[in-house]
Amino acid sequence: MLAALFGIISAAIVIAVYGNNKPLPANVSYEGEEYHTAHVRFLEDHTYLSSAESKIVEQEIFDKAIETIEEAEQFIVMDMFYFNSEQDAEADFPPLTRRLSEALIQKKESDPNIEIIVLTDPVNTFYGAYMPEHFQRFEENGIEVIFTELTALRDSNPIYSWFYRIFVQWFDNHGRGWLPNFFSSDAPDVTIHSYLEILNFKANHRKTLITEKAGMVTSANPHDASGYHANTGFEVRGAVLKDLLKTEKAVAEMAGRSGERFDSFISKVEVPQGTGEYKVQLLTERKIKERVLREIHDLSPGEKLRMGMFYLADRDVIEALIDAAGRGADINIILDINEEAFGNEKIGIPNQPAAYELVEKSNGHINIRWYHAQEVQYHAKMMMMEKEQETVVIGGSANMTRRNLDNYNLETDMVITGSNDSEAVEEVRNYYQRLWNNSDGTHTLDYRKYKNSSHLLYWRYRLQEWSGMSSF
Repeated sequence: MLAALFGIISAAIVIAVYGNNKPLPANVSYEGEEYHTAHVRFLEDHTYLSSAESKIVEQEIFDKAIETIEEAEQFIVMDMFYFNSEQDAEADFPPLTRRLSEALIQKKESDPNIEIIVLTDPVNTFYGAYMPEHFQRFEENGIEVIFTELTALRDSNPIYSWFYRIFVQWFDNHGRGWLPNFFSSDAPDVTIHSYLEILNFKANHRKTLITEKAGMVTSANPHDASGYHANTGFEVRGAVLKDLLKTEKAVAEMAGRSGERFDSFISKVEVPQGTGEYKVQLLTERKIKERVLREIHDLSPGEKLRMGMFYLADRDVIEALIDAAGRGADINIILDINEEAFGNEKIGIPNQPAAYELVEKSNGHINIRWYHAQEVQYHAKMMMMEKEQETVVIGGSANMTRRNLDNYNLETDMVITGSNDSEAVEEVRNYYQRLWNNSDGTHTLDYRKYKNSSHLLYWRYRLQEWSGMSSF
């Protein structure tokens, strides 16, 4: 009996350590080359209260995505984390899933020779419990759907994942569901296997779209119930699209698909002659964190950092921000209040205790405002460093958390560098100032509105961030 128990404990430790540190698949944690381009466009979705207290919805990310799909001629590769229409029946959200799905199907119908590949996370099937109708329609219309093989990724929650790898992963998730669906009471019921898999807390969290002409890297999900969330993104053109395709090829190969078509797509990317005023670089996974930390560490007294973030929890990033404030950097941060996710109430973790730490340890030199949520999320993931000669913007899918930045989730960000008076930089700066200053309505609230000094909440956040036993 003791020998058997010792064997199980030993196996659990070995599997937990290995799962947390195992080698990454090829081209995961990728740092692309730095390219010059003349075409960078900043995109935003925004929901707020006007000066007259009426709800205003401004959306351009998926309008641009559909426009990009329509202008493609050779291929379309799309990788979207949360791509479904699940919502409660009484809710009224923008039909993002239907709009984007119809755009892809109509494109394939009008041009049968174009190759279209949709990569996504298995969360959209609740890990194999059912198949949403739009994915079935994709396959029926000749659009390939690739579900990410998450077991190839490192385990962000090793305290649990050893159990999953020993006892659960060998069983499939077929059969009639009998448990209520966490995401929506109107969605199909699921099995116990679905809930056992979700506790691994890992995901393909990317939000990208690539054609031979243009690419998009954003924070926005084509998920109906997320339709009013605030998001940001970039549309770019040129050679950087080749790096985007290399990183999506890696996801396809993780799922056992051939990467040869992606090599063909890379050869078809349109690269304009000459140079442009912007430098662009693609980063994924931990390479995002390395660049973020380098930019924060390089801030000089008086230089500005402007951040807008859904989750801010990573210890290295928080400590770097406090150090930069101590050197005299000018730091403003807009955060989500973290009191709602997918219609479920939350308790303010991690942003509220993290914000308190940043303000207190910087002696008030780090300025924080809260996005005025109004039952939506501030889902942006963006950071801007304004220096003497140029501005660097980093944005995409990655939150500032251990899971997003330490090679657990799949993430994609774009680095944009331009002169301080360049058009794209001005667009980002104006966006941030508009939210910070409440120039045409109520966009953000004073830090004191959700100031939370609870030690219990702080140490709960710290434990969850350290252990991986959390959804952020």
